[in-house]
Amino acid sequence: MANNSSSLLETSDETINGTKLMRLILDGGTEALRNVFRGIHPGNLQVVLSRNQGILSNLQGRIIKREQWDKLYPNPPKQLDINEFDITLLSVLLRNICGLSPPGSGWDIMPNASDHTLKADNIRIKLFRNERFGHIPGTAVSTEDFKTFWAEVSLPLVRLGIDQNEINRLENEECGEKERTRILNEWNESDNKILNAVQDLHHDIKQLFTKDERPR
Repeated sequence: MANNSSSLLETSDETINGTKLMRLILDGGTEALRNVFRGIHPGNLQVVLSRNQGILSNLQGRIIKREQWDKLYPNPPKQLDINEFDITLLSVLLRNICGLSPPGSGWDIMPNASDHTLKADNIRIKLFRNERFGHIPGTAVSTEDFKTFWAEVSLPLVRLGIDQNEINRLENEECGEKERTRILNEWNESDNKILNAVQDLHHDIKQLFTKDERPR
């Protein structure tokens, strides 16, 4: 029994598969959404955000959390840096200040496989992170599943500007324990942000219904 228990904590081909897949989604997905944002707003980032501050301020607290707001509008001497924007924040910006209209199925449904539009691939990246592969941390991914998932994630990433050679390099490189720890920490931190956002949304909905039920 001791051997079986300790084996769960050991690095294996399957756990390395999971780590690489998380890295593809986190690192590749975030850079892909940055590419999209830069393509739509190629000018000075500070000017772009200043011009759209009114729109984004309406989302503050409900959708954009304090930590994210401070990244969009940092207090001096801290500098604005798009490299600090994560998948969630970039998705909010793409939906709200980039002129992208939602597809017929909405922003939160996985698009049809035949839909290769920019907005569809934007949705895919977010849903890959939040739903499709939310169970990966701490689990192993078989070689067969890894190949399927890798292809599924890679296709929209390439369409969004990620170099196929870089994806191939990541797939074939060794993954050390230090890199595995970094990815797991970043993934878990992102999980906590998503959980907090969902809890805040549930709280807002509950307050709304409570307000509506009050006697008039």
